[in-house]
Amino acid sequence: MIVERDGKITYANRTTEKITGYSKEELLNKEALILFEEKFHERVREVIYKIFNGEAFTGFTRFLRKDGNRCYAEVVGIPLDYKEERFALLSFKDVTEKRAVEKELEERKELYKNLVESSHTGIFIIQRNKIVYANQKTEEILGYKLEDINALEHPYDIVAPEFRELAKQRYMKREHGEEVPESYDVKVLTKDGRERWLKVLARRIKHKNEPAVLVNIADITKLKEDEEVLRRMNKLLRVSGEIKDVLVKEKAEYLILLRVMELLESLEAECGVYIGKERAPLYVPPNMKDLDVKCLKIDSVYQEKLDDKCLIFLPIQDEEFPSLIVMRRRLPFTEEELKVIESVAKDVSMKFKALKLEREKEIAYRTILENLKQFEELADRLRNPLAIMKGYLEIRGDVGDSEALNKVQAQIERIERIVDELRFREIATFELKKCSKIKIRVMRTEIRAILQHNLVLYPIFQHRFY
Repeated sequence: MIVERDGKITYANRTTEKITGYSKEELLNKEALILFEEKFHERVREVIYKIFNGEAFTGFTRFLRKDGNRCYAEVVGIPLDYKEERFALLSFKDVTEKRAVEKELEERKELYKNLVESSHTGIFIIQRNKIVYANQKTEEILGYKLEDINALEHPYDIVAPEFRELAKQRYMKREHGEEVPESYDVKVLTKDGRERWLKVLARRIKHKNEPAVLVNIADITKLKEDEEVLRRMNKLLRVSGEIKDVLVKEKAEYLILLRVMELLESLEAECGVYIGKERAPLYVPPNMKDLDVKCLKIDSVYQEKLDDKCLIFLPIQDEEFPSLIVMRRRLPFTEEELKVIESVAKDVSMKFKALKLEREKEIAYRTILENLKQFEELADRLRNPLAIMKGYLEIRGDVGDSEALNKVQAQIERIERIVDELRFREIATFELKKCSKIKIRVMRTEIRAILQHNLVLYPIFQHRFY
């Protein structure tokens, strides 16, 4: 297309007709401005002016077809001298489709960028042992700036030592096209030294026409911690069940304490056992020899931090056999775990009270049986003076009434002494029985309250005390 100095079109070829939708006749002697939106008119005049002043122009523009559709073209404009006159030669190349593709690509690029940058997971591309792209979330999760990671010998050096070689090998194999699992869990060390668990999803891609690995990471530290807490709780409940079995089977306080200690040690702990009000050591491991527990006032289960370890105190509440179990471990118990530990201490305390009651009942029954035996012996002793009295009454005519009465009186006094002894034992037995009933009634009330929460021991003991 050729344009005169005044901006009118003096020539248009067939390509111009095809691109603009105008015929040659419709374009000739028309201003070139009809091909542009009004807002571009001033810019078109400036370009034509520069071309007529000898400057060439190359650029990209949007124009209007005859049907009103907006199209895009690459334009080259040069000055053209013909018969001592100057014209502007404008060459159009329709790039509407190309522009549409480019625009779509730009929109996709913007969309992908927004998706990646707003993602709740870290996304990065690693190529030739360097991270060539990473979103903001990656830096938040890892605690490193991108330049800090690339300053390392290998980006996977931030992975915890026990997982580092695995992560490196999988990256290398994946970048070389070998088959490796896409997803796995690793532990990393942040810049400030904290441990974090990551779920890694990686796949091989092309980046700038070269192999690379696209990595998607999610922080699953809380999930791992919850799994560990659940594992520990399950183990603690299993140990608690085994302790209940011990309480059912064992009948001696010393054996119970030692067996409970052994089971508690399976919770990754050292255990010491102290007995009596003076808290004499029954068994204390070497690492706990320096621990002074005599002055501690401990009424309930609690834990405290000592140096780099945690101490957990389990008091066994019993008047005759007070005891204390001390656990020493690296990790503290959670509130839920401490409740289970407290239940264990209460179960042991209740068992000690139950053993005490069993012994008292056994002593009482043994004493009653002994007294009954004595009653039988005293009854035998009564038969002898009665027989003597009966004999003197039969021969009183031969010995005289006075002599017979004296002999009978002596036997009566003898019988009174035996009856007094029998009465004394009767009163003692009655008081023992009454005392035992009171104690048993008190113990029943205490044990009933304790047994209500223990479904293992309740059926075993209820038929003994109810």
